Amino acid sequence: MMKRRIEYPLAVAVFATLVPGCLLKLDGLDAGLDDESADSDSDGNCNGDNGDGDGDGGLDALECLIGTEVDALGVTQSSWAPPCEVTCAEGWGHDGDQLPIAWTTSVSAYPPGAHHNPRAIGLLDNGRVVVGIVGEQSVAFQFFQPDGVNFGGFEVAGFGRVQDVEIVSNRAYVTHDGGNGTVAVSAVGLSSSSEQELWRTTFGGASAPAVARGGGKVAFLLGLVDQDDFLQYDLVVLDLDGAPLWSAPVGGASNLAFSPSGERIAVVGNHDTRIYEAEDGDLIDEFVTDSWIYPWAVTFADEDRVIAVGGRLDLERWDAWLAGDSLAGGSVWEVSYNRATLWCPDPEDSPLSASTAEWLGDVIPLADGSLLAIGYESHEQDDVYGGQPWVVRFSAEGEYLASDRGLWNGYSVDTVAAPDGSVFVLIAGEGQPQDDPDLVIQDFWVRKYVP
Repeated sequence: MMKRRIEYPLAVAVFATLVPGCLLKLDGLDAGLDDESADSDSDGNCNGDNGDGDGDGGLDALECLIGTEVDALGVTQSSWAPPCEVTCAEGWGHDGDQLPIAWTTSVSAYPPGAHHNPRAIGLLDNGRVVVGIVGEQSVAFQFFQPDGVNFGGFEVAGFGRVQDVEIVSNRAYVTHDGGNGTVAVSAVGLSSSSEQELWRTTFGGASAPAVARGGGKVAFLLGLVDQDDFLQYDLVVLDLDGAPLWSAPVGGASNLAFSPSGERIAVVGNHDTRIYEAEDGDLIDEFVTDSWIYPWAVTFADEDRVIAVGGRLDLERWDAWLAGDSLAGGSVWEVSYNRATLWCPDPEDSPLSASTAEWLGDVIPLADGSLLAIGYESHEQDDVYGGQPWVVRFSAEGEYLASDRGLWNGYSVDTVAAPDGSVFVLIAGEGQPQDDPDLVIQDFWVRKYVP
């Protein structure tokens, strides 16, 4: 129902702590990953105001240093001991349940040896999982059984630079450069009888960062350069055969989503969320945030309730931000999340610069009415930056329910929910091969969570 790929705004990209592409292997930190607990007081590695030795899952570790390894199953948790002082924050996002893990499987390059950049995950009508892997001018699709077994895939070439991939039902929608100052939207069949590009529609424009499908329509954001050389966006709606239906200017934008019925479209960006009629583009409502809040992804909990996630700039740091609004005058809520108030402090820096930074880049509704948001938590030690993937489940009223923190350098990429209440998340990890410490490589996994 919505555009799911995680991306980061320019406002965030200027902070190296928050850019996944800047994540470095933290050998000293990764060496602290251990299934055994870290004694935060006796060895001097870390300490905090809640390190009382009775952490989640029975681990003697600070709450914000508990998470899961790649091979974890169920609610099995491990702990991490960075060799420095850490003080966990409190409040929303802390002291919750572990999201139960059914399995985690690796995403390999397809074809073997090809450029490896998984960007999207979706479900076919038969319940199988499909991952879209972006190449230089192609998208490869890799398929998995519901139990995580990989059973091959295929590649579609002939695209320009790919900007977004959205997988819905048995089709993928790809936005990409069209050449000569144009961008294009293409549909790709994913069923065994139509593994090919089905149609392509081209528009004059500079970018097309997001695409979504709902209610028998396809919508995307078309970036246009105005007379002052600023990038502004049109919301463009097509039918399922790629024929344009209508377009309307929406100003600054980063993401979009259809309501469950497909009758409404939410567009988020530029400090606000706007709701449009999918039939003709009429503006229904608008929710404006403060200037230090950056909504980045949006979804509908139902036809009236809209959920947005992103980041909140708190002086020198970013906190993850979530909010719910109602078109029908219902409850409105807003929360933020900070992992730690102190992380490897440098006596010469301000206390805020020694805290962590968090970001949420995508959100989807689940079958039981709750929602799942994905992103990452970043940290710094000795001028070396790292981050870990974070997945959080919460109610439509904003109540924190459960989460999963991956104890490796990486970030969450994309997510899709299944009708049975389970959810699949595409997760990245970064590291350095032993024989070439200057080469940063990247691994990807699909992780399935169960209700």
